[in-house]
Amino acid sequence: MLQIGQLLLNNERNHAERIAIVTHERTLSYGELNKESNCVANALKRLGIRKEDRVAFLMKNSTEWIVAWFACQKIGAVCVPLHVRLRSEELLKCMDSADCIAIIYHEQYEDNVLNIVMNYQRLKTRICVGTSDMEDSVTWESLYLDADDTEAQEKLSDDAPSVLLFTSGTTGEPKGVLRTQKMVMLHAITLAIRNKSPHRTDVMLSTAPLFHIGGLQAMIKMLLLGGTFISLNSIEPSEILRVIETQRVTQLQMLPPITYERLYSRYKSENRDLSSVWEVCISAGKCTLEYTNHIFEMFPNCHLRPSWGSTETCSVTCMQITKEELQKDHGLINAVGTIMPFNQVKIVDKRGQEVVPGEAGEALVRSPMVFEGYVYRGKVSCCEDVFTEDGWYKTGDIIRIEPTTGICYFLDRIKDVIKTGGESVFALEIERVIEKHPAVFECAAIGIDDERFGEGIGVAIVLNQGWRLEGKALVEFCMEHMAGYKKPRYIAVLDKLPINTTGKIAKGELKKKYKYLFQKI
Repeated sequence: MLQIGQLLLNNERNHAERIAIVTHERTLSYGELNKESNCVANALKRLGIRKEDRVAFLMKNSTEWIVAWFACQKIGAVCVPLHVRLRSEELLKCMDSADCIAIIYHEQYEDNVLNIVMNYQRLKTRICVGTSDMEDSVTWESLYLDADDTEAQEKLSDDAPSVLLFTSGTTGEPKGVLRTQKMVMLHAITLAIRNKSPHRTDVMLSTAPLFHIGGLQAMIKMLLLGGTFISLNSIEPSEILRVIETQRVTQLQMLPPITYERLYSRYKSENRDLSSVWEVCISAGKCTLEYTNHIFEMFPNCHLRPSWGSTETCSVTCMQITKEELQKDHGLINAVGTIMPFNQVKIVDKRGQEVVPGEAGEALVRSPMVFEGYVYRGKVSCCEDVFTEDGWYKTGDIIRIEPTTGICYFLDRIKDVIKTGGESVFALEIERVIEKHPAVFECAAIGIDDERFGEGIGVAIVLNQGWRLEGKALVEFCMEHMAGYKKPRYIAVLDKLPINTTGKIAKGELKKKYKYLFQKI
């Protein structure tokens, strides 16, 4: 039986007084979290919410978010976490796609909810955390009136739907991915298997949004391990450093990797004891050697935990890298780990044929955690374009597996490969070189229409404070570190790079506006 709600019930029985969650607002033990989740679950049932009903969440990370999550899991309602920065029109599309009949929201988003109410006829129940000016909205506090904290766990099958997550939208509009109780639990189990903690109980701090699979599964993993999960909205460095020290945090998860660099900038001026941290999670992407040196300086007892996966696949790979291992082999900076339990991975060329071991190609994934198709109007649709005939999911990621170690290396996204002058160039390779320049804080490389080369390499950069950098000087720097055909031919100096709903750089926005943003070098 693989049920999420049962995990909470087991922890309540085994160590009710142990701290389960910490947020900006409150701290709850496992006993308190289970009791409040039961209260809300029974209140939701009184409001008419039943098994497999879709319940949207429009809330920042908070105690209410977590309690609502477990309440829905207990009664078999499907959670639909929404990004709080989406516009009303985007939220409306997500709710329509998921076929939501209820929404739980923080009062600051009431204007968005009002627009949804006016344009979405299937919404039956609105629950506001805070004060609502809308007629017929139920307040969160009222769910606790005449509180019924009797155990609300329903009998559910392993294949019962648990959560509908939306992709980050790097290839277009966000798409709904439905995950079952079994999928969520297996994902948590794979993460827990690789935990290898020196501590009896772990304390994990995460600034990742709970609507993102990374943040959500970190919470479920800690529940499975009986640890403490600290969920913060703020990525204000001083606050994070304070919490790490006072709560004796052992695991840290912050997305994207550049967030650690912002933390380091403040760390140098504060005297904090961060020795409790033994694991720092980093995702596949742009984590440089300079970033990792700063991480090891802040957390002298830690190792890195890179991983790779997606909303569609869950986590596929991970590993633990020590400071000494990275110093010995700098190539590990691009490693995303070995293949995790329950997963199968094969690497194929453009024709779909498996490559020679050690060569790079598109990674195909198969596992009981891989989704079955994207959701529209509450139903899973067939997605033949992202699956092979024999059921492998086409990730769109270029991966190389080292035959002697089994370690996977992330090279780039297929869609981000730049074809210039007959050569294929990984955008990520260019970005890693340019971010070594002392003037550059952040960089994104894209292909720009070019009469001579087909695509010219364009780089959008954000400079470190007080620095200037001319295009010709950047090209000279690049020529010292990579082949001439990989040098940038266009440059844009920006105050910040556009990001999507999960903090990833939105290269599509740069491509749309390249005529206005980029200048030829």
